[in-house]
Amino acid sequence: MSSQFKDVDDLTEADLNKFPVWEFLNQDQKSELAVRPVKTTPVKNLDGRVVGTQVRLANGGNVPALIGNVAVNDPHSTKHFLTISIFRSGKRFTMARYHDFDWNRRGPQALADFLEMGIEDVFPISYDLRPLCVGDPAALVGTIEAEPTDKLTRAQIIALAVPKNHS
Repeated sequence: MSSQFKDVDDLTEADLNKFPVWEFLNQDQKSELAVRPVKTTPVKNLDGRVVGTQVRLANGGNVPALIGNVAVNDPHSTKHFLTISIFRSGKRFTMARYHDFDWNRRGPQALADFLEMGIEDVFPISYDLRPLCVGDPAALVGTIEAEPTDKLTRAQIIALAVPKNHS
């Protein structure tokens, strides 16, 4: 893979500091996880993209993170599908969403353990993607709670994931 392409799992804090927005390639590559940097920000959409940014923990500390699945004009979708990976000491932890099969193993408590903090020091996590993307502020600025207040059923998650005009 060329130096401009990386697997998303191989992105480092240094990569994200150089280029905060990376997009998945829609070509036949060696890996379906291949990404390339987007060299100009702010961008107008985050479809098929991930964003490196600093997030704020409940204790006021900032940590580097990689955020994905942001629908820039759909706060409801973003709330339920947003992904977050947190960096610490050269390692990265990707937290499961409440509807992911491995929520019990990679959920909020596991993230707090990774950070060597209490869950109350970590959550809620706040993010603000407005410096990197143009869109609805309600989709670009938000918080991630340890226990979501608005959980959708499996059928609702599937309905939200499938575009309404899809036949």
